[in-house]
Amino acid sequence: MQKQLRVGVVGTGSAGAQHAIVLANLPGVTVVAGADPKNGIELFDEGKQDSWYIEGSKWYADESDMLEEEQIDALVLAPDPLSIGSTIKASVLAQFDERPTLWERPVGFKPEHTAPVQSIERGTTFSVVTFNRFGVIEQLRQALQIGDVVLGDIVSFDAFMSLSIPPFERKPWRWDQLSCQLPIHLLDHIYDTLMYLGLPQIESVHGVAKYEYLWGRTIDRSWAINLRLGNGAVGSINAVQYPQNKEHLMPLKRLVIIGSEGVIKVSPGEAVFTNNAGEETKFTQSEMVSNNEFLKKAKDELVRFLIEREGYVDTSATHAAAESLVLCDWHWVQNTIGTQGHEKLSPLGCLGDSCNCLKIGNAIVESAAKNVEVKVAF
Repeated sequence: MQKQLRVGVVGTGSAGAQHAIVLANLPGVTVVAGADPKNGIELFDEGKQDSWYIEGSKWYADESDMLEEEQIDALVLAPDPLSIGSTIKASVLAQFDERPTLWERPVGFKPEHTAPVQSIERGTTFSVVTFNRFGVIEQLRQALQIGDVVLGDIVSFDAFMSLSIPPFERKPWRWDQLSCQLPIHLLDHIYDTLMYLGLPQIESVHGVAKYEYLWGRTIDRSWAINLRLGNGAVGSINAVQYPQNKEHLMPLKRLVIIGSEGVIKVSPGEAVFTNNAGEETKFTQSEMVSNNEFLKKAKDELVRFLIEREGYVDTSATHAAAESLVLCDWHWVQNTIGTQGHEKLSPLGCLGDSCNCLKIGNAIVESAAKNVEVKVAF
């Protein structure tokens, strides 16, 4: 009988709850506990009698108590990003020694937020969530690597993404304007995807922001960011925040990469490569999920959770996002338990990827404040 991987979740807000739902439905995994002073309690406290309660799990207000009282083999860290630099979060990792840890992005909003964990990371099995690399993006990357599609030299790129803004009372960290949170969020998704597909390093940035007074606070409502790559190519990323608890703009998310030999167009759940002769190669979501009863169940449960509890709309974009997160968590589990034949070179991110995003995000904010192009120092 296969030994169960006992997983604990620190930070059970939106992201932590989603990981818990997925992991609880994967074979070989037992979600034993969640720790958060106020969020997601109903998932782990049987006394709440909530339909989303994870059978057999237990809730803790403090992560140190959870680690002391529970036998935990692997940890998901999804805390409030603004507390990432605190010593308590670093101490969680220190207590975990060599045990696997999956950290939800963003890992912070300033480069110094990662300092407490950098030395610890070198001695641990430490991965950063990069669900945007899975599904069609992973298929596209493999096709580029083996030459099934040939993009050539990068000429330009264009991307758009959106984020809903919950009320301040629900997520105060999303309203901290000193933290450049919107640029970091969009970079976590768009920049990481660009780099994963092999684009040259970003050399410089110039951002422009539109600010609005909303619900008694000033927020960055939208950003237009121009980026210059190391090969001289230029491109843009545009992002908007909207004050609703509905992720209704998700289907508009897009990424276009123009190369000397063809064009890549990515939208939620689909990617299309068109060569210079006009011939198309299409990539859709992985058959791995639809053909695996456990992965399919995990995806269906996550979609239901996103719609019922997180305000997502039942669109193909929501299903694609759920599928990518399921593949991300499943891949982490397989790496963790060492499944025979499973590829150990995981496409999951590392702390260095997140540090680069933080540096670029802060350069974008600096460029907007000074209205000048700013070079990025990696």
